[in-house]
Amino acid sequence: MDVIIIGGGTAGINALQEARRYTDNVILINNGPLAASGAYHVSVQSNAFLNAVRLYAAQRKLARLGIEGGENVTVDVPRLMASARQAAEAAAQQLRVRLNGGSAYMIEGSAQFEGPTKIRAGGNLYHAKTVVLATGMQSYVPSYLQGYRERLLTAETLFKRQDLPHRIGVVGLGPSGLAMAQAFAELGSRVTSFDERHQLGGLVHGPLVERMHGHLSAAFPMYLGVRPTPRETTTGLKLRWNEDQFCAVDALYVSLGRRPVLDGLSLRRLEIPENDEGMPSYDARTLQLEGVPVYLTSDASDEHFTMHESRDEGVQAVRYALGVDTAPRAVPLPFSVCAGEVSLATVGDIASLLKRSDVSAFEARWEPDHLLAGGAPAVVRLYTRASDGVLLGAEIAAADASHLAQSVAVAVQRHLTARDLLEVPLQGAHTEELLRQVLVSASVPLRATKKHPSPGAFLHHAAS
Repeated sequence: MDVIIIGGGTAGINALQEARRYTDNVILINNGPLAASGAYHVSVQSNAFLNAVRLYAAQRKLARLGIEGGENVTVDVPRLMASARQAAEAAAQQLRVRLNGGSAYMIEGSAQFEGPTKIRAGGNLYHAKTVVLATGMQSYVPSYLQGYRERLLTAETLFKRQDLPHRIGVVGLGPSGLAMAQAFAELGSRVTSFDERHQLGGLVHGPLVERMHGHLSAAFPMYLGVRPTPRETTTGLKLRWNEDQFCAVDALYVSLGRRPVLDGLSLRRLEIPENDEGMPSYDARTLQLEGVPVYLTSDASDEHFTMHESRDEGVQAVRYALGVDTAPRAVPLPFSVCAGEVSLATVGDIASLLKRSDVSAFEARWEPDHLLAGGAPAVVRLYTRASDGVLLGAEIAAADASHLAQSVAVAVQRHLTARDLLEVPLQGAHTEELLRQVLVSASVPLRATKKHPSPGAFLHHAAS
């Protein structure tokens, strides 16, 4: 084979489609139904669920806008969860239809490496010039919780339930965990939440975290810098923290990141160096494992990823594997969004930026009683290179944080300064005035020797 693709999720299916543009000498090995589980399935289910909850939550704001009747809106949680499952199945079916005859290239079964270019699957041994790993990811459950699996919920198992538990503990308040915790509370569950870090929804800067914690924790308890110790009882779990604090929950939702599904592949036969977490060493710019012709897509690595990146990297991994493209890619810019009552977003590696002495920070904010704030605090915090004002990252808490963060992300990728972005006509929600306010503060005179992409180039990129 010119290339063997292992894994039938979004990255694997798109990798197969791309490979067939250049060769018929390709197979995809997958154990189970295509796109029926893994990152793609989980992402569609979770997004459908969260979007529905946001629509339901909007009822509280109707009376303030002069629209009556919102208080009479009710929610049928089992039907809502069923609709999320149906959305995931419909999306998976669309992905299968897109294969357009690709089933002839598929092998059903588990794959195992017998060498860098030798794969055993379905009782046969296949030889390949190159291999693409697109085996997906699954929620990480730490060892201290694994003894309570009957009471644990993850992004993969949540929607197997018909209804939500009455009392839910949430461990992990990153973007996904915080969004789910807010949704559970909105739907009537009693939520108690924890995170070992002093971070919230992707936000890292201490005063900003404390500010948003003070606002959001009014809805349900949020304990930062805390790891609860569980104990099983006849009715659920008893969680203990800080020696003398307790709560009882029916189930514990675990949102501590995702780990690649590489078990059972016998990768250690390839004798590839591993990092501290047991992940095989690979070059993030070329997706290639060290020393072997094996390529790893982002949904099978430990990199932060979004679904469009997973799809795109399935295509890119095949191009590298077949030699169609040899230019190293730019490492993806860290980007996260937590959608909820107040959306939170980050652009760039904020933890690293906070440690650098050559980085300046600029912030603008509105108090909850501000005319345009909508009853919640709004904050835009930008990070720039001190020497020339080039944008490096952002932390944003606002009603349309995702939209603002996308504008900043494009500017960071294009190496624009705050002044460059200020010259771009930003149109959209009122919080863009807050972004413009902080851009004015962050603008510095440009060095005559520094050439910057034109705002027109930014507009073209953003429009596309």
